[in-house]
Amino acid sequence: MNKKLIAAAVVAGLAAPMAAQADVTVYGIGQLELANIDNGNGSQTTIADSKATRLGVKWSEDLGGGLKALGEFEYASPIEDNTGNALAGRQAYLGLKGGFGTVEIGTVLQPYKYSGGVKYDAFVTTVAEARSGHGGMIKSWFGQGGYFSNAISYQKSFGMAKVWLAYSPEESHPQDALSNAGHAGAKGDLMASLVFNIPNGQVGVAYAKDNNATGTTGPAGEKNTKVFGKYSFGTSTVLAQYEQSKSDVATDYKVYFV
Repeated sequence: MNKKLIAAAVVAGLAAPMAAQADVTVYGIGQLELANIDNGNGSQTTIADSKATRLGVKWSEDLGGGLKALGEFEYASPIEDNTGNALAGRQAYLGLKGGFGTVEIGTVLQPYKYSGGVKYDAFVTTVAEARSGHGGMIKSWFGQGGYFSNAISYQKSFGMAKVWLAYSPEESHPQDALSNAGHAGAKGDLMASLVFNIPNGQVGVAYAKDNNATGTTGPAGEKNTKVFGKYSFGTSTVLAQYEQSKSDVATDYKVYFV
């Protein structure tokens, strides 16, 4: 016990000076949405939502030699999570950035979701967003919602191209400690994207493979693929995306929007 206490004291003593020197940012967004949806069959649904509401802390520390340590914790509103918890877990990772790229370990953003996808949606974080089932994106926890927990994420830009990979070495799908909502993150789960930034636009592809045989976070063996692109001329921008979703148990389907 004494050895453990001494070790803890040493770690705390080392961490305090580093924390004092780190660049720390506290951020937050507050949004409450009340929507009335006409289902087209004479019935209506009223929804109170708060998809954009969040509170977070992120920090970075210059380690010298071109290396930077970084980390982030982010929490969502209980309205979005629908659990009644005061705060629901979102991102929670530690990382290292350098000439080799950026590596993050923990609960990270999903490469599939944030390549094209929600970045192209004018109604993102609202009831009318495309991935909520009201528009031309697949509705899926794996790749389009939640976060990628127990994952290792890698990002690197090579000229006009950006590679983003995320993989989970975890043996089973865990439950988020605060919200009890299943996030993707079982052994073999994989997400990847490749984006080319061209003059006045970009084109790219993304892929998400759920290796879970029981479909804890979606249909068993779900595999999602999409291609996307956008081009700006003058004050206008044209963008398009095509997606295909397959699984071991659900009917395959395809969606697109322009």
